Amino acid sequence: MRNLFFIVLISACATAPKATDSARQTLRYKVHNVSVVHITDASLPTVQITYQFPRGADAESPDELGASRLLASLMTKGAQGRSAMETAEMVDALGASISGSASRDTLRFTAGGLSRDLTALSDLLAQTVRQPNLDANEFERLKRQTLAGMKSGRTRGQNLAQKALLKLMYNTDRLGIPIGGNEASVRAINLNTIKKLYNKAIHPGGLTIGVFGDVSKEAVSALLKRQLDRWKPQKQTPKVAEALFAPQVKIHLVNKPDLDQVNVYLGHAGIRRARADYEAISLLNYALGGGGFSSRLMKLIRSQRGLTYGIRSGFSSGERAGPFMITSSTRVEKVRELIDLSLQVINKVIAEGISQTELDDAKGYYLGSYPLGLETVEGEGAKILQAERYKLGDDFITAYPKRLDAVELKTVNTLAKTLLKPNDLVIVLVGPKDQLVDNVKDLGTIQATWWEDDKPLPVSP
Repeated sequence: MRNLFFIVLISACATAPKATDSARQTLRYKVHNVSVVHITDASLPTVQITYQFPRGADAESPDELGASRLLASLMTKGAQGRSAMETAEMVDALGASISGSASRDTLRFTAGGLSRDLTALSDLLAQTVRQPNLDANEFERLKRQTLAGMKSGRTRGQNLAQKALLKLMYNTDRLGIPIGGNEASVRAINLNTIKKLYNKAIHPGGLTIGVFGDVSKEAVSALLKRQLDRWKPQKQTPKVAEALFAPQVKIHLVNKPDLDQVNVYLGHAGIRRARADYEAISLLNYALGGGGFSSRLMKLIRSQRGLTYGIRSGFSSGERAGPFMITSSTRVEKVRELIDLSLQVINKVIAEGISQTELDDAKGYYLGSYPLGLETVEGEGAKILQAERYKLGDDFITAYPKRLDAVELKTVNTLAKTLLKPNDLVIVLVGPKDQLVDNVKDLGTIQATWWEDDKPLPVSP
């Protein structure tokens, strides 16, 4: 009965009127062969427009590492001859916003503001995408900012741990390098690299445009017909092969002697987002380490043993299979205990499975929180754009909670035996190397680097 209530609630969030005389409606149509996903909603006089291109950081070549993120930022710094300042002033005058972002699988550009300004907003975004200045001075400024941010990020143990774990797991594959690249790769990028990437990535082939808010199909179609006219798709980038999980050693120590709390990261190969059993995997992970104080890792390692402020697990999934990770931190003298207890929890879940109560709790959380992401038309639009990118189906919004509720305990516990691989877990520790080596040397081969520049260090003092 409870699950039926949640499904009814979710359906209501997706379709119920948001104002006395207004209801949401999802429209799908094409303009110049470009797919448009349009959610109409007159509850607020606003609109958001997003261009989603199906090429992100994972498709970068070795000389482009980090270029997607730079390109996404640079394109919003002036278009059609307007300077970055002039563009900012135009956006401010409209009370609007414009942004660009890069993920592993997409480049996205979004403009939002009042629906009465649809023409100005739509033109501004179209010019940003089709006629960016790609100005040399703005590029150098963004590059300096990026490098400064990377240098600052090195002082944070979790950043060092995440970077080292990806490198340990995937070596030279693009998954082994952060989306923004690294300091060496960003320094090597020049404006010509950015322009070449623009020509490869920004074209209507595979483009999806999302329009969300109080605007009509007729108004949007008329604008897009003009803005997309004579824009030719380029050759599609071949799909990138799955990343090879092939760590050279078991343990990587990042030596940062000033840390009192050691960052402890464990990982092995994970899953793709488009898996048909993704909902069952999410429920399994919630019970294991994704459910905060409800999860087994948190209950044992924080609540019962007091070893950490927090510990969590998660599958990072995209078009390619990303990593499964457990992340935490603890005192130097408790590192080995935290690792051993994490393995204990995983092995017990594999051997015995989770309980029906744990599964019901996980379902209750996701079914209860899902409608919150649909409260705004922009939130619903973001989920639909994700579904478009990973081909999750036109009915994703309504099908997701039904698939979630249909997951059986047997399915989850079978997945635990196939997806969780404690013997494959590799370990990254960020802290005082010389105090850590003896605690973990029996777990496998070890390598060590210095935190400031990644230079190799001898493992023994």
